[in-house]
Amino acid sequence: MSLINNNLALLFQSHPYLQEKLSGIQAAPAEAEITRDNNLTLKYQGQYLHSKYGPINEAQKLISQVEEDISLTLFFGFGLAYHIQAFVQQFPEKPFLIVEPEAPLFLKALSLMDYTRLFSRSNGYYFIDKQAEELIYLIEKLPSARLKIIKLRPLYLKNKDYYDKTEEVISQFLSKREVNLNTLKRFGRLWVSNLARNIDKIARFPGINLLAGCFKGIPALVVASGPSLDEILPRLEELRQRCVIISVDTSLRALLSHGIEPDFVVVADPQYWNTRHLEWTPSPHSFLISESATHPRVFRLMPNPCFFAGSFFPLGAHFEQAVGAKGKLGAGGSVATSAWDLARQLGSDEIYLAGLDLGFPDKKTHFKGAFFEQRFHCLSSRLNPQESMAFAYISDGSPYFTTANDGSQVLTDQRMDIYRWWFETQAKIHKRAQNYNLSEKGLKIQGIPVCNIDQILKKPSARPEIDEQLRQIRKLGYSPELTASNILTLKNQLHKLLSDLENLKSLARKAVKTTIQAKAALTLKGIPPHFLQQLDNIDKEIVGISSRNIAGFLLQEVIQRIMNTSPEKNAGAVLANSREIYGDIEKSADYHLVHLRKGLGFLE
Repeated sequence: MSLINNNLALLFQSHPYLQEKLSGIQAAPAEAEITRDNNLTLKYQGQYLHSKYGPINEAQKLISQVEEDISLTLFFGFGLAYHIQAFVQQFPEKPFLIVEPEAPLFLKALSLMDYTRLFSRSNGYYFIDKQAEELIYLIEKLPSARLKIIKLRPLYLKNKDYYDKTEEVISQFLSKREVNLNTLKRFGRLWVSNLARNIDKIARFPGINLLAGCFKGIPALVVASGPSLDEILPRLEELRQRCVIISVDTSLRALLSHGIEPDFVVVADPQYWNTRHLEWTPSPHSFLISESATHPRVFRLMPNPCFFAGSFFPLGAHFEQAVGAKGKLGAGGSVATSAWDLARQLGSDEIYLAGLDLGFPDKKTHFKGAFFEQRFHCLSSRLNPQESMAFAYISDGSPYFTTANDGSQVLTDQRMDIYRWWFETQAKIHKRAQNYNLSEKGLKIQGIPVCNIDQILKKPSARPEIDEQLRQIRKLGYSPELTASNILTLKNQLHKLLSDLENLKSLARKAVKTTIQAKAALTLKGIPPHFLQQLDNIDKEIVGISSRNIAGFLLQEVIQRIMNTSPEKNAGAVLANSREIYGDIEKSADYHLVHLRKGLGFLE
């Protein structure tokens, strides 16, 4: 077997998804040359990819940038992989990710050198000839608390635009993850509480997966609550004749004030205050689209037919496993992102976005009459006027000016930038639907061009077809028999979960006590072996509890904090970290127990 075939066979064995990507591609016409120290270098398009004198020494210097506490290393450029092999030799257990946009050049390297040792490693990942935006799906599965990028300079400069875009994607992903961690810190316990109170609805409400493709070929209008919505509202009835209307909860009031009842209303926020947007908004013909961790008051204010999206949280997913999958909705931090993904899943091949400004055109925050605006007026006083509260709302997110759809400058902030990145990424990944923004003064989103309303109004009416499909959807739902069966199944699941959490709480408490005793008994030789054995036995019991990840959901803050600090070598610090983790496991298990016992009452 030739060298390249041997390399490919080994690579495809551990990474079969690369086989389709690399099949039918010819190796790049690069020239291999012998270096002064009797190794190989590669000359490609007039540029040497490695040193002509000592490529191995050059690789060692490059790898010296990697610190011990880095959790994931990304290599921009494969070349002949001297730097990657040096990394593997120095850090054999650390995961690494290779980003190489030129598949022919990658194949050329495989024809020149034996990569058996490199391709045999299970902790290596390969991102070959793919769009930069797709990288997030791989990175989010890998440990990336502390991430390091190593650039093979000749290849980085040759594909600078691609690698700069990749860095931007990674930066946005890390920013979004930071936001998610902060959101979890703020709302994690509220999500658990809401899920427990909504457990009966998990049994009763069907999933959005039943709606897949229902409006194939029909345009959809996603209505957000930005200031530009004021310009669109007078023409909304005309748009309704041609589009499925999907409203976010914050814009429902505006639609109803103009006599428009949306076809779908999407709700995602777990907070009580967000339910205030739904007060005095009767829309009995709208379908409610929600997630099971939404605040329970939503379902009292809107007793509409409801479809649930699959939960993003271990507790919700645990219950859904018992009654059947609901189908996931994309989430980019804003309810508008979920509404867009609903439109995509409904099958619409054209999605129009109204009120999606992702900024503050003319220094406005929302459409006129929005709950936020009314609240500012209600709370305003002589020393704290409405203008001061609006200014604080805008300035809290580190505002800055950037390009709007019409080429002017619009004020936005870092929060909105994350949403912009999400829409840009999704538009590139999901190419079936064409996306258009109706906000000329809103933030420019790459891949989602601005569109004039008159272009939509040239389309023929689709409302009779939409209404007929809505009548068919209204027939979907769980029968009384299926609901009763689901409730019984959930009861059994919940009883088992309560038993598991009691066991987990007891084990964690025992582990805390053991770490305290071990620290008190520390010697110059370290932790006495019998304490380590006790902790090891407790860990094995914890791992044996199938629902342990449910309690672990509330541990992300302490885990990230420990992972992001320099690793401590002394036994005392290790025991202190262990005690903190076990203590948080105990607290989390106890919190779940308190609320899930209450949830059991909702199934009676």
